Amino acid sequence: MATLSVCDNPACAVTVEEKRDICPKCGGPMRRVGDSPARGIVLLITGLFLLGAGGALSLFLGPMMLNPDPARFTGSPAQGRLFFSLFVLVALMGLAGLGNGIHLMRTGQQSGLLKIVTLALGAILVLMAVYIIVAMPKSA
Repeated sequence: MATLSVCDNPACAVTVEEKRDICPKCGGPMRRVGDSPARGIVLLITGLFLLGAGGALSLFLGPMMLNPDPARFTGSPAQGRLFFSLFVLVALMGLAGLGNGIHLMRTGQQSGLLKIVTLALGAILVLMAVYIIVAMPKSA
């Protein structure tokens, strides 16, 4: 696999297939793709955290929300399903982050498919959060 260097200047963003410290186009600094595993490690750790948190919330609170007992959960069954699906989505987001981190650490490059999956899950998560904020009835 060839070594890739990418310009840090977002306006330039030139990619060359060799180790370079200075961009041949704009003269700005360049970074080497895959040299630092730090981003992969951060993705791995945050993915594990989100997977653990979303999974734990789904396992421990899911049964209570899906079979509401008025003494324990005061929301409607639809609200319980919505929040349960939110917890599952957080766990799936963590799983995607975990996959991204492992792939980035192994290859030094991001996977386009995993990037699209992560962005799609993030968009769904944001839409669900907006729905919860805007459309859910407010309690007095």
